[in-house]
Amino acid sequence: MTKRKEILVSDAVELEPLETQEAPIDTTSKDERPEPVIYIGDSLKNGKLEQFTVFNNGIPDFLAEDIEKCPAIQSLILPISQLGECRQKLSIQGSLEDTLNNQIIQYVRSEK
Repeated sequence: MTKRKEILVSDAVELEPLETQEAPIDTTSKDERPEPVIYIGDSLKNGKLEQFTVFNNGIPDFLAEDIEKCPAIQSLILPISQLGECRQKLSIQGSLEDTLNNQIIQYVRSEK
């Protein structure tokens, strides 16, 4: 059996609340950037967007008009870490990626 130690009230320690900080601590490094993204769909006309183009700072503004006309373009711009998996899916007929790419092909054909 263990023997219990009695503590007198006069021996008790009074705890004080922790100091709170007014602003939360920023744990992100200044060097952290969003992951690069890559376009895996078919190339657009006039070299505006080539297949496997990598963007380091998100999707550029010059693609806004094309994305508005064909939202499938944005769907095939993905984080570079997903390239292998999505590239395999792109080659499977009837997959979501293949269907989106077919929409892009139709869009490219319809553009003059």
